[in-house]
Amino acid sequence: MANNHTQQGNAPQRPVISTQRKEMMMAILIQNPAAFRTVREELKPEHFGGFEIYYSVLWKVVLDFYDSHDELPDKSLLVAAVEEITDGDVEVLNDEEYNRLSEFIDYAYAPDSFKHPVETYKHYADWAVKICKNFLEERLAVEVQALVQDTTDHVPMNLPEAL
Repeated sequence: MANNHTQQGNAPQRPVISTQRKEMMMAILIQNPAAFRTVREELKPEHFGGFEIYYSVLWKVVLDFYDSHDELPDKSLLVAAVEEITDGDVEVLNDEEYNRLSEFIDYAYAPDSFKHPVETYKHYADWAVKICKNFLEERLAVEVQALVQDTTDHVPMNLPEAL
């Protein structure tokens, strides 16, 4: 019988989430209120530090907007909020990152990016929540791996706490 997980020791594994799936996840999370509300407490801007920094900025903007208005921003409000945060004295994103974020926003809100309305389609919400949980597992695995990576002469004292 085929197994979808590879085995290394006793720990089941799965392939990492592709960039395309992460982009689709984010496009759904920033537009679908049900998906957003499901993950908003667990998914933090700092989770994107190892992925793409502009997603961290995007997620912070969306969280702040939702906290202030109790709804998700539409494209024009999102673009305005991103411009406000990136036009400050401190450079939040460099030009390349800002351009990639702009391209992502264009993709996320393009009418032909998704077959069904992103804001209301339950299957998109369910899928995005599932991918987000997998994404958070990946982030945790990376953190734990970094914590135990150099254990030649030392053992992490806070390993149970970190896990």
